[in-house]
Parts: sequence; C-alpha cells; structure tokens
Amino acid sequence: MLAISEIPILSSLIFQVSFTLVLSGLLLWQAFQALNEVKDK
Repeated sequence: MLAISEIPILSSLIFQVSFTLVLSGLLLWQAFQALNEVKDK
C-alpha cells in the first residue's frame, strides 16, 4: 500500500502527466489542422 504522505505527490504527478498529454495533443491537432489547410490551398 502507498503511504498517505505519498498520495499528494502521486496525484500531482498524474495531473502533470495528463496535463502534458492534453497540451501536446492540442498542439499536434493544431499542427494537423494547419497542414490540412496548406494541402487544401
């Protein structure tokens, strides 16, 4: 079992990882949209 003192660290780590994934996903999506616009022109 995890120690109770480790839970905030773990949850903040999970939050950071998920935030980074969402941010990189948005950047990738924007880049993909920009590429599609260039292709259409």
